[in-house]
Amino acid sequence: MIATPILVEFWTKHPAAEPPLESWYRTMKMEVFADFNDLRVTFASADYVDGLTVFNIGGNKYRLKQEDLNDCAPQSRISDILSGNRGISRDVAKKLARRFNVSTDLFL
Repeated sequence: MIATPILVEFWTKHPAAEPPLESWYRTMKMEVFADFNDLRVTFASADYVDGLTVFNIGGNKYRLKQEDLNDCAPQSRISDILSGNRGISRDVAKKLARRFNVSTDLFL
């Protein structure tokens, strides 16, 4: 679960994200899901990728493509990170944090 300060930090920089993130967070705090299929009853657009649940919050308005991150790392490294073959190094985390104007901790 993402900590509230990270959500607040994000929506402070992206105010349009606050209502959908607050709604998602409230639901996640109130509900107990038996498994992924149970979660999909509430969040039909959620996906399960490499052991992580990915939520569509706010219509995917903040979706990124791999090539959008060229200023943070080579595409091959981003590909390895996204596929779970490589973790995010502190250096890449710092670049991502600068890129999105958020805390480095969000990526570590």
